[in-house]
Amino acid sequence: MLRTSPAALQAIRGCPDPGLPPEPESETLRAAVAAQLAVEQNAVRVGPGSAALLHAMIARQGPHGGGIVCSAGSWPPYRQNAADYLLNTRTIPLGDGYRHDLTAIALACSDRTRLVLLDSPHSAAGTTVPLDEVVDVAARLGPDTAVVLDNAYGDYQDDDLTAAISNAVNSRARILVTRTFSKAHQLFGLRVGYVVAHPDVMRTHGPLVGRYDVNRLGQVAAAASLTDPSTVAANRSIIRRRRIAVTDLLTAAGVTVAPSQGHVVLFTAAEAYKTAALLRQAQLSANVLTEPGLAGHLSLRIDDTGLDSLCAAFASVHHQL
Repeated sequence: MLRTSPAALQAIRGCPDPGLPPEPESETLRAAVAAQLAVEQNAVRVGPGSAALLHAMIARQGPHGGGIVCSAGSWPPYRQNAADYLLNTRTIPLGDGYRHDLTAIALACSDRTRLVLLDSPHSAAGTTVPLDEVVDVAARLGPDTAVVLDNAYGDYQDDDLTAAISNAVNSRARILVTRTFSKAHQLFGLRVGYVVAHPDVMRTHGPLVGRYDVNRLGQVAAAASLTDPSTVAANRSIIRRRRIAVTDLLTAAGVTVAPSQGHVVLFTAAEAYKTAALLRQAQLSANVLTEPGLAGHLSLRIDDTGLDSLCAAFASVHHQL
């Protein structure tokens, strides 16, 4: 079972009077994140969850017009938020291996494109894109376009992006990386996330965050969780074991499975809707995808169900695969 860091829980219990204000700009937490990533503190903004930061970045582009570019199956709020601010969206099918097709994405951008949004791990497929390739794409785009790497589930990846993020930000690459304490840190209820970018990029494309936007408990718990990498590593290991077990079961049944590094496993099914319904009856979270290139695929969450339950559920629907 995924768990919250004991250090974070202790910090919550030791928090002084909740009537006291939080740090207005999350200074202590920003300093801790900056130290971990070896970037300057002005390269970090903290907000009430990475979802709110992504929303704020999209909202900031509204007055400029233009639009965003993202991939099929990416996190739905990208397009929903863009529509709310009258921004156009271009959606690009995933490429080989269910990964972001960076070449097609770059070609889809125009001089009116404000943001390219890349969820890595991908929201539905769990596939990832190397950060150095993201930096290369950003360098090929116009000066008014920035690339956002939504790394909400990045702590579940096998590879550590710390050095890559540090190098990208310090090289002044036109990218912004969003991360969260909701997943591997298991602080979802406190709503804390952050974005990292070179200060010049943050000034033009970063989210506008209000003072006191992040609650006091969230700030102290997140800072404490950063001091306990072993708990995050243990949670990563749990997700990895589930991912491997489900992938092995599906592969043994002759099913095509995406090479996930995230909290989901994407696979094909002969009768997708019927299979999804059976998995939901077993209390699993399974969604049928309909976007171009993903029709007939199911995306199964593995971060909210134990390994035994996952295996038992697949045994019961084996005949539908």
